[in-house]
Amino acid sequence: MKLYMVVVEFIGRVFIFNRNLPKGFVAWKDIAYSEWGRLDAYRPAGNGEKLPVLLYMHGGGWTTGNKSTSTRQCVSIAIEGFLVLNIQYRLGPRWRHPAQLADIGGALRWLMENKDSYNADTDRIFFGGGSSGAHLACLSACMATNDKLRKSIGVDFPIKAHQAAGSILVYGAYNMESIKNTGFPMIRQMVKSYTGTKKVSEYALRDQISPVHHITDEFPPAFITVGEADPLYGQSLELIEMLDEKNRPYEKLLFGKEVKNASHAFLSFYYRDCARQAYKGIAAFMRKYSKK
Repeated sequence: MKLYMVVVEFIGRVFIFNRNLPKGFVAWKDIAYSEWGRLDAYRPAGNGEKLPVLLYMHGGGWTTGNKSTSTRQCVSIAIEGFLVLNIQYRLGPRWRHPAQLADIGGALRWLMENKDSYNADTDRIFFGGGSSGAHLACLSACMATNDKLRKSIGVDFPIKAHQAAGSILVYGAYNMESIKNTGFPMIRQMVKSYTGTKKVSEYALRDQISPVHHITDEFPPAFITVGEADPLYGQSLELIEMLDEKNRPYEKLLFGKEVKNASHAFLSFYYRDCARQAYKGIAAFMRKYSKK
């Protein structure tokens, strides 16, 4: 299963996802944020202002992929006026929850220690990602705004709730128990890669891993996009229902079944109309919630 996913991801990354990158950005590549962890940083060229920050987590079912998978996505957001950190995190099945969150915490520590060098506004931090990366982004936003969850997971997350400006959630997974019923290809194997078991109901840490269960009245605004052609469409609906219940702000860009190109991973196919709409929506959302 993993070999198949690695091959598919490699072909996409080399031949499709990162072709014809936009102009107008500066990049710092392969920065060590921990003993082994690496990230890429992107800013708009010629912009010396202190900028809001987006930590972006790639997808790949918690099993495959790397930061290079998301280069275009990060660059496309950075040129709109943001500092984007493209995070490499540990993958399953070798590394399981909460290793991935510990890595995101490590990237946050690096950010806080180096904010002046990159002119980062660390009072305006967004978490974003696609697919499993959206799961980690949403869980990170929960970690930043839910003391009980942060203490339960027990990893260092060195920011306060007011620093979490929002989340960018692209065709993500938000309920790790109901996800098994979505029909998403190989989803049970992916969940096992992240947790060590296909039976989440029997997983000792099951109360930590589903963002829908950890939305508090401090959860930051969310931008949610997904297509009905995606098997994970219902996951976003579950999250929206919980945000409504908790009276938390969000913006949604949902594509109906007639938009067949809005299938899973559509943001990687930058030439599709749905991807262009999503990038435009993300930039507008981040500008709106970056205002102090």
